Amino acid sequence: MTEELIRELETLFRDYDVSPRGKGRRFPAPVKGRMITLLQSGTSPWELSRATGISLTTLCSWKDRNTNASFEKIEVRPSKAATARIYIGENAWIEMDMEAISSALLQKIRASL
Repeated sequence: MTEELIRELETLFRDYDVSPRGKGRRFPAPVKGRMITLLQSGTSPWELSRATGISLTTLCSWKDRNTNASFEKIEVRPSKAATARIYIGENAWIEMDMEAISSALLQKIRASL
């Protein structure tokens, strides 16, 4: 960690009147957000823990929780056969089984558009 980053963290803790040591300590959102940003940018949780006094367990927990939260959940419906969608327009498409698609069928669809 650079001296500049350490000074920034000290200023952040002082501005929000935060003491990193102690069990059950709650951190203000800006402090926690900055720690998470540093962790996601590649700063070692060990180095951050040593520099700030926040427990390694807490930092790893924040990193893990926010890594999972950044992904968007999508619903996957089980299907017996693989399907393909051929988009005709923004709100219109043809959906069919991959087994039913042939070059002749695709030529007919193209001709009808």
